[in-house]
Amino acid sequence: LDTYAAVMPDDLEEAIPTIAAWLTESLNTLHDNLSEEPAPEPDHTEETTPPKSSPKKIYTTPKNRAQTITTALAGNNLPQVRELLQASIAEIKGTKRKRHELEKARLLSLLGQVLETAEQAGLPTQKAWEALNHFNESTQDKSPLDAAIDILATIKRKANPRNKNKTTYAELNAILKDRLQDGITLNEVAKQLGENPTTITKRLQRKFGLSYSDYIGQLRIQQAQTLLRRTKLPITTIATRVGIPDQSNFAKVFKKHTGIPPSQYRNEHGNHS
Repeated sequence: LDTYAAVMPDDLEEAIPTIAAWLTESLNTLHDNLSEEPAPEPDHTEETTPPKSSPKKIYTTPKNRAQTITTALAGNNLPQVRELLQASIAEIKGTKRKRHELEKARLLSLLGQVLETAEQAGLPTQKAWEALNHFNESTQDKSPLDAAIDILATIKRKANPRNKNKTTYAELNAILKDRLQDGITLNEVAKQLGENPTTITKRLQRKFGLSYSDYIGQLRIQQAQTLLRRTKLPITTIATRVGIPDQSNFAKVFKKHTGIPPSQYRNEHGNHS
């Protein structure tokens, strides 16, 4: 909460005691309920109902979920925001009442992280911080997920032609770095940014003289250089992490961009301590 207070407007700091009190009360209630209810008897009967299909995979982890949601908000991509929020609470089990309370606690924490990240990214978060103060009340007549979406929907990216290229590159890099290992097509990037694929290609060509494939290739090698300098991971592992799992191809691409093989780069620039 101290972290959130540092980025919240001064006149909204009064929201912190409300959030803290509600969160403490909710967690205590859950603890009492879990303690009172006996554990269910094991069911040894044969499974007759086929398991439900797994939900659609979202390429994110709890660690970078707030950043990924912020990127989606910057592109006004609310459908993806909903998918990411849903993924954050998908594993919560229990009775309907317990799930409701746990989802509120989980989403409240995530909302704070997202608003902090969005604030640092320069997105307008004033209305969202105000709405966050009433999150608990809003979940009385709607699901926690819908209440969270309503809060984040107040964040709208403001068009600023003078800064448009800078913003687009920052958003583009955030998306690509999150998907280096599995890859992402130009059309997927364009859809997430709300841009035309041709527009993105022309900007990259005009600014850097690179095609989309060359640009993402450059990002892969930059990330590989960072891992070679700062870690002792095997080169094969690094190659996979940056999306070039074939080691011979990785060595060829790396040398093309840096002039030396990855092993030599690590010997000359790596942390040998």
